[in-house]
Order: sequence, then C-alpha cells, then structure tokens
Amino acid sequence: MTIKKTKAATKGAKQIVEENKTTLNFYQNMIIGAIGIYFTVTMLFFNFTTLSTVSFVFSTGGN
Repeated sequence: MTIKKTKAATKGAKQIVEENKTTLNFYQNMIIGAIGIYFTVTMLFFNFTTLSTVSFVFSTGGN
C-alpha cells in the first residue's frame, strides 16, 4: 500500500492581508468599547475635572 503525500495548502498573500485587517479591526473595536465603558462608569461614579477630561481625550485620541 502506498501513501500519497500531498502538498499542504498555503494561504495567498491577499488572504493573509485580509485576515490581518479583519483581526486588527476586531481588536480596535474591542479597545473602543472598553474605553467607552470606562468613560461611562467614570462619569457616573467619580468627579470629573476639566483637566482629567482633557487628559483622557488626549490620551485616547487619534489614529
């Protein structure tokens, strides 16, 4: 009995790039959600000063 060895399927570069984009988008959404929850809870239960609000905006801002 002979066993055929077949070449393992490989992903193309375009598929890898697309999967990487999807993964990064998922983690970006998770980070934005966590920041939103943190900000909401902090606004509800703790005193916010102008300085802490501006610091929060600058620390989370921008791509």
